[in-house]
Amino acid sequence: MRARSDFRFTAMATLGLLVACSDSTGLDVQDRVLGILQIEATGMAGIVTSGDPDRNIRWNLPPGERITYPPTVIEAPDTVTVGQPFQVTVYSIGPSGCWTADGLEVATSGRLVGLTPWDRHSGAEICTTILALLAHPTSLTLDQTGEWTLRVTGRRVRDGQTDDTVTAERMVFVRAAS
Repeated sequence: MRARSDFRFTAMATLGLLVACSDSTGLDVQDRVLGILQIEATGMAGIVTSGDPDRNIRWNLPPGERITYPPTVIEAPDTVTVGQPFQVTVYSIGPSGCWTADGLEVATSGRLVGLTPWDRHSGAEICTTILALLAHPTSLTLDQTGEWTLRVTGRRVRDGQTDDTVTAERMVFVRAAS
């Protein structure tokens, strides 16, 4: 009888933990929303990104202490060939297991490529409390040689509220075809 009692306690405790889980975004919607690039964990200890940030990235709101952000926000080669397609992946943060990537908008103006990641909440009331990197892959082809800027626009979330639009940029050099 002891094993059954232990199992019942474990099952009830696990269910209690799952029910207590909530997103740190304050959003429980099924609509697509601008991807999260930074979460300021003012009320939560222990979810701070460790290690050095990607030194190729320039932020308009640099992450500081207690800010969680993807270790690689923009994955792209440093150098590409004019007219040749190359892969770029933008990473946003899924603040729970209920979030998935839902597309990437791409807009080019001059030598600036704007990348806007979109995410979607499943609408579930019970979600795992795991932070996930949501990948937004695309293929780009740049038509002029020289330096180009890849700029991701997303949001910074603080205590369940969206506080600021945040951008992350990195440079890509486009060389002439041989």
